[in-house]
Amino acid sequence: SKDEEIPRPEGKGRQKRSLGDGAFKSKRNSNSSMLEESLSGLGLPLSLQLLLGGLLEPTEGAQFRSLTEVCRELHQITDRPEIFLHGRVPGTLDFEGPSIIGRGAEMSRLVEAALRVQHANRDAAHTNTFAGISGEAGSGKSYLVESMQSALVDRGWIYLRCKFDRLMQSQSLATIASCFEPFFEHIAEVASQGADVEFVTGPFRNNLSASGIVVLSDFIPSLRAIFPDIFESIVVDSTEEIPQPNNGNSTVFGGSFNVIPDEEDDIVSGTGSRSNRLHYLFRCLIQSISSPESPILLFLDDLQWCDETGLALLGSILMDVDHLAADGRDTQRLCVVGTFRTNTENDCLPAWLEKIQESSTMNVENIAIEKMPLSDANLMISEALGLSERHTLELTKVAYTKTLGNVLCLREFLRNLVDEEILHFSLVDRRWVWDIDEVKFKSVNDDIANLVTKKIIRMPADVQRALTVASCFGARLDQSALRIMVECERFQDIIPRLELASQEGMIGKEGQSFRFSHDMVQQAAYELLGDAELADLHYEIGTHFLQFSSRPTRRPSDGHFDPTLFIAANQIHAADALRASNFDDASSLIKYAQLFLAVGERSVGVADFH
Repeated sequence: SKDEEIPRPEGKGRQKRSLGDGAFKSKRNSNSSMLEESLSGLGLPLSLQLLLGGLLEPTEGAQFRSLTEVCRELHQITDRPEIFLHGRVPGTLDFEGPSIIGRGAEMSRLVEAALRVQHANRDAAHTNTFAGISGEAGSGKSYLVESMQSALVDRGWIYLRCKFDRLMQSQSLATIASCFEPFFEHIAEVASQGADVEFVTGPFRNNLSASGIVVLSDFIPSLRAIFPDIFESIVVDSTEEIPQPNNGNSTVFGGSFNVIPDEEDDIVSGTGSRSNRLHYLFRCLIQSISSPESPILLFLDDLQWCDETGLALLGSILMDVDHLAADGRDTQRLCVVGTFRTNTENDCLPAWLEKIQESSTMNVENIAIEKMPLSDANLMISEALGLSERHTLELTKVAYTKTLGNVLCLREFLRNLVDEEILHFSLVDRRWVWDIDEVKFKSVNDDIANLVTKKIIRMPADVQRALTVASCFGARLDQSALRIMVECERFQDIIPRLELASQEGMIGKEGQSFRFSHDMVQQAAYELLGDAELADLHYEIGTHFLQFSSRPTRRPSDGHFDPTLFIAANQIHAADALRASNFDDASSLIKYAQLFLAVGERSVGVADFH
């Protein structure tokens, strides 16, 4: 029958434990040596050699139990030939693949929710959708969303990613606004090459007044390049006395302009509150760039770090319906996906989520990410090592028990085994080998952050330092900030050091910028230093950016505010929060008070912004 048991050959000698797949291997004799030599001489891929060896010379713990298992292994080999037939670079532990493992049901629900937005009836009363993905740290929430990006972009979607930051919680509003910048940078670039971008500029001008576009440009600078006619018509007098925000239609802060509309202005949304006006502008922005042909997927990663101001804007985008057409139809297509930890420390988030659930102006999809099943964990490890599930099952069982099925913890545990050479690639056997007894002896009493910390402290000291410096900027270190950093002698080698860290999976490279692979990695890198050392580092970074912004070449001639001052203020404020001894003289206090006043006035000028 199909499930007929395959008997184990007898008389092969006493069994012994050996380095290999963690199972018992037969003691070498003339028959087994001849079999290995014969299979190797056929020039077969290793996966087929191991399959035939399992049929002809099975080993205890890795033998086939039925013909069904033989067929399943053959299917695994033929379904993933790039792994099991052609092979990867020897010795590389690669967990990334073209498909997501163990989250098929969750992925289907997420894709279906998005497609319902895109294909909704044009007469529908509302189409906004919020998909909330909850789970513990390291469960794979972000990876689930990122895995669907390419498929949606191929369908015409606009993919916007917003990454909230544990260290930058008070800047949630700027974080949300910045996720639109790459899209408009692309539009500005194609416009500069002579392409027609009327499909963007036309709806913008229909939905927003000139003053509204100017206000949004404070958050999305690329708009200035897309609408040059609007900004060329604005005359800026950097010497003008700063008026009170409610005394006129335009204010000037430190040589920058910001248009604040009168009550009669067409961007006002029912009240005179600047925050409500700003919410209205962002709703109009989304309406202008989204359509059934180009829906928006707004990915809110680590929503637990978003502050009350950011949540208020997101709630307005999702729940307020004044963007509807005059006939009541919803003309935009927006799917917001938010990932957040199950046990969040954000006091505002639970109430916000409850309000979202009760809203009648959107569709809501709740997806809970549980721990990865053992079978899926074994498939992940099997593909990472390039060995069949039959050979990796015992290793998976041990690792799974120690890491409680947490995906990130499981991966870091295996990487730690590689670092300690308990798991290594054998050039003799041409495959990954391990000693299962040593794996069992390996203790995992740490949380994910400590596992990552151990990984970082095994790196060279200069790479550790570069990661800590990068962590002071939050989840992402932009190209513009990097260009300034390398002008400081102490930080001039940060880019090659971060590139070394990226090879170990600690940080990813996005163009010329760097982003931490997970917020737990950023946290581990940040906490390598004590408070006093961190304060000194923040202070050094902040003063370097402040000196850079004071150069004559950095004084904007067009009235724009130098964003470098915000970075300087954030870093110096972080230093002050950790240790106030950096401000021990009157001149420093005055200088930094003037800095905070300048950026504070700038922030207040555009919105209710912390």
